[in-house]
Amino acid sequence: GYRRNLLDSFRKKIRVRGYMPVVIDFGLIPVEDVDPMVWRLAKFACFAIADITEAPVLPLQTKNFVMTERPVPLAILLAEDTHLYDDTMFEKMKRFPGIIQTQPYSDDSSACQRLDHVIEQLEEFESLLQTKVVNVCGDQP
Repeated sequence: GYRRNLLDSFRKKIRVRGYMPVVIDFGLIPVEDVDPMVWRLAKFACFAIADITEAPVLPLQTKNFVMTERPVPLAILLAEDTHLYDDTMFEKMKRFPGIIQTQPYSDDSSACQRLDHVIEQLEEFESLLQTKVVNVCGDQP
């Protein structure tokens, strides 16, 4: 389907940059399994990109990336003119330091064009988080 094509495009672009992408279509997963799955993935990810355009409750699950002892930088993509299920909850989520500015896009092409910039922002943020963890833990890089 339409969303799957966009996710596949993201996966290819991310792989070219040397990452091992994990692409999940949450529409295929029972609702009760989404939260535990996202929590497990957050433990291993260096960053996350979530397109929440057709996933009205996904912002709730993304809390597992930013509200942990090891926050994971998170970029949220959202098609322009999308109305979220709960704007209030989404606005609260954007206050967490691990979330970069929401990236609106008009179509698949513009979403893919934004992806390189989004990844650069996430890499920079992830690098800053690692520095803070090193300082807190006293580990040597």
